[in-house]
Amino acid sequence: NITGYIDFHSYSELILWPWGYTPALSPDNDEFSYIGTGMHDRLQAVHGHSYTYGPIYTTIYPASGGSSDWVYGGNAPSRFIAGMSIELRDTGQTGFLLPPDQIIPTGEENLQAVLFMAKAVSEPLRVELVSQVPATLAPGQALVVTAEVTPRAQTVAANGVGLYYRTEGASFSLLTMVPAGG
Repeated sequence: NITGYIDFHSYSELILWPWGYTPALSPDNDEFSYIGTGMHDRLQAVHGHSYTYGPIYTTIYPASGGSSDWVYGGNAPSRFIAGMSIELRDTGQTGFLLPPDQIIPTGEENLQAVLFMAKAVSEPLRVELVSQVPATLAPGQALVVTAEVTPRAQTVAANGVGLYYRTEGASFSLLTMVPAGG
């Protein structure tokens, strides 16, 4: 039941995903990009430190036989497993021996990246608002909300996706979302 895998290395400050053996993007590159970008953003939010992110081949160098490729490629296309690699601090100034004052910050920021990945790979659907939603509405005011729903390696039921909403602490109501295409 593995859905995510991270191979930690030192050093270079990178968040990487398949493929490493070819410059071609993996069939799930959009999903990897979503996960990698989210990991980067959470990591950077901790101490302002930024890691470069992207597919292994084009972000660092061609690398055949890496565990991220094996974990992902050995199960695709029947099952998506997010095979990721993180190259920890620093970018080579101190080699493989990270100064003690950087150990705890490295752990703190990478914990947030790992927590984001764990959440992302455990969700059956990703729902992202496309339209802006106002903080308040006048009573009786209509609102059209557009969201992008992306299933993760499974199909969405034929009857669509339901949106649960409530107002001012009332109980939740169900609204069946109408597909807009795609």
